[in-house]
Amino acid sequence: MKWFGADSLLKLIAKYRAIPEIHDVFGLVLYTEENPYVSKVLRKKDFWNALDSQSGKKWVIFAVRPEKGHATTRFPEAIPGAIQMLVPITEWHEPSENRKLLDVLDIPDTRKLPLLMVFTEVGGELLRCTFKISGNNKDETYASLSRAIVAAARAIENVDPSNIKNTFEIFNLIAAAADQEVTLQRIKSIASLIPYVEKIRGVLLSKQ
Repeated sequence: MKWFGADSLLKLIAKYRAIPEIHDVFGLVLYTEENPYVSKVLRKKDFWNALDSQSGKKWVIFAVRPEKGHATTRFPEAIPGAIQMLVPITEWHEPSENRKLLDVLDIPDTRKLPLLMVFTEVGGELLRCTFKISGNNKDETYASLSRAIVAAARAIENVDPSNIKNTFEIFNLIAAAADQEVTLQRIKSIASLIPYVEKIRGVLLSKQ
């Protein structure tokens, strides 16, 4: 894993693309200062070394921290003489410093951070997929980031060296792993609700 600012990202991508032994599909951990546990995980040497080992020597992952955006809520202006529901409107304000990075990565804003984005360019077209990162403390955040990196790394660990620059196929392998991880997390979320649902069901049945 490599940790650099947004301004250096394009130059670094060009540098690593020129290395024959490294995939042209890259990873990018995106987070803001609103995600302190991600920052703590990446700054802690033991966590960093473990994630670096999990990603392997042929797949490069960068980490970039854009400026934090913010949301504001306002009510629409009332029309004199008209009856209307004043439904609050939420507006997102993205710092101008993030514009270049967001344009390069073709993402609208930083609202859905933190995440691990896997991306590449094939025939002038940007290909990307994402793994959501979550956690309420350092250990949970590390586990979430580790699951994403391991899922992607395992998907390409058996790629023959002669195919290391077969960028489209390598990206598809990681994208499939991302879809599988999303499905797995949904199943786990549903499973975690079962005891609660059973408890409610038992209360309802006991009142009959």
